[in-house]
Amino acid sequence: MNDDKRQLLKATSKKVITREEWEKKRSDVKIKKEDMNKLVMNFLFTEGYVDAAEKF
Repeated sequence: MNDDKRQLLKATSKKVITREEWEKKRSDVKIKKEDMNKLVMNFLFTEGYVDAAEKF
């Protein structure tokens, strides 16, 4: 395998974690309500749900 293929495989490989690991990592992250609201608003707007964004 040449270096280009090896680099591509390395760049596209994903680490698989268990549901328990995911839940633990997720519970350790604290997100401010203001930041979550900005994220939701950005999603609604960029995906074309302008009416929903205005109501949100």
